[in-house]
Amino acid sequence: MKTKTINVSKEIIAESKKLIKQEPDKTRSCCCPIALAMQKEFNNSNIRVFTKKFHSISNEGPLIMFKDYPLPLEAKQFIEKFDTGSPVTPISFEISI
Repeated sequence: MKTKTINVSKEIIAESKKLIKQEPDKTRSCCCPIALAMQKEFNNSNIRVFTKKFHSISNEGPLIMFKDYPLPLEAKQFIEKFDTGSPVTPISFEISI
């Protein structure tokens, strides 16, 4: 397993808020700050983030593959704050993939 550092900057937080405001019906799993930071880090727009895990979607020929990975506590706490409208600040955390 490899470890990656995910950096959620103030610019990414602002971009996420803008996307959600522009498209309120769009699912937050693909445009929350952590999802955007991971998409940037992995150069993969098919990453979705949920409250306890994230998953990567890939097309392998005729198959669509989903791989789930757990999120660390600090990421889960960030998501909870963001989703409830509480103020959030930039964070960095490590994930194992």
